[in-house]
Amino acid sequence: MGGVNKEGIWTSTSDTGWSLAALGEYFKGVSFADAPLRITLRQEGWPETAITLDPKRPYIYSLDAASFLKKPEISVFVDSKAAITYSLSITYPRYDYAKDGYSNGFAINKRIENTDWSKAIKVGDVVKVTLDLDVEGDNANYLVLDDPLPAGFVAINNAIKTEEALPEKGRALRRGGRVSGRGRR
Repeated sequence: MGGVNKEGIWTSTSDTGWSLAALGEYFKGVSFADAPLRITLRQEGWPETAITLDPKRPYIYSLDAASFLKKPEISVFVDSKAAITYSLSITYPRYDYAKDGYSNGFAINKRIENTDWSKAIKVGDVVKVTLDLDVEGDNANYLVLDDPLPAGFVAINNAIKTEEALPEKGRALRRGGRVSGRGRR
């Protein structure tokens, strides 16, 4: 049996497809505004905000996160019979995780080390990134780990013949006082 489980998560791709088909049917008879709309946003503990929306442009309204987390409600009022679509997205730090950590069966540690063994990483340095992943139990069959490069870093792939060689362990290749390579900061 498919559908949405009690956590609000779709349980299969076909359920998602049926939901999209139903939404398509629903929106066949709905009309959206061609002219600017006046809407009012209300959030407890925050001043009421009136906005004029251009129906051809997106608008982002920043909520007061502390007030929203205390009472996660926002009211949207429209001065028109036309339909509007909106989404609510909230991003906030998990202070409880920062103090005690959180693994849910996975623990990860990331190290970025300069290949010349200095503590500081400067522009032009070649660095080595090491990810250590510990998985508790044997209930994890598949895992996707996405480790984006920090801003200013460039990946090195020595399997590609056009890439410059990494410095040999124990010494850095230097050209004009700078470390050569493409894994630079």
